[in-house]
Amino acid sequence: MSLATPPEIDRQLSKLDPEGLKARADDLGCPWNGAGLDVRFYGRLYRVSPAGVDAVDGASPGRTVRGLLLDYVSAGPLAARSAKTRITFRELPGAGPLVTAFANNTHKIIARTFGTDLARLEAACERLKGRRNPAVVGYDLAVEFSALPKVPLHLQFNAAEDEFPAEAGILFGDNAPDFLGPHSLFALATYLTGSLISSV
Repeated sequence: MSLATPPEIDRQLSKLDPEGLKARADDLGCPWNGAGLDVRFYGRLYRVSPAGVDAVDGASPGRTVRGLLLDYVSAGPLAARSAKTRITFRELPGAGPLVTAFANNTHKIIARTFGTDLARLEAACERLKGRRNPAVVGYDLAVEFSALPKVPLHLQFNAAEDEFPAEAGILFGDNAPDFLGPHSLFALATYLTGSLISSV
């Protein structure tokens, strides 16, 4: 994700080309509203246009959300494809230098926070409108979150038991790099991590 300051994000938003946004609507899976795109971010609907980023429910989007939505709608040309498999952060192009920090800020925090309390994590996932994925086996909990249109995140968790510590992992669809770079995907996952913790 861009490290731009809020005023810089506003300037970049103001330079968005409405016709360019309209042309990308189908690739992104976001409806065109006449002035910009309607984008769902973890279930909350935002309107993204040269005028800025506004939540339909009146919530005030912070710098992280605004920066992520700017990156999402202004990415390069897309080969719109559906995810065929899930991949780890380590497998993302250009993610190498960020891998350790990613694990520290997502997997380890989730495992440490929820530990043996599977029910608490299940409740947190429900509040964030995560959908259980029964096709994923070998985990106490496997949940898919619609982070952005066509960009789901997948949480896998095993609760601590006896001498085995809790384990958590966040995975991406293999099409995620079509939409966002590694820094933005890092931010997308840390946003989920913080939301899980703060929702319980």
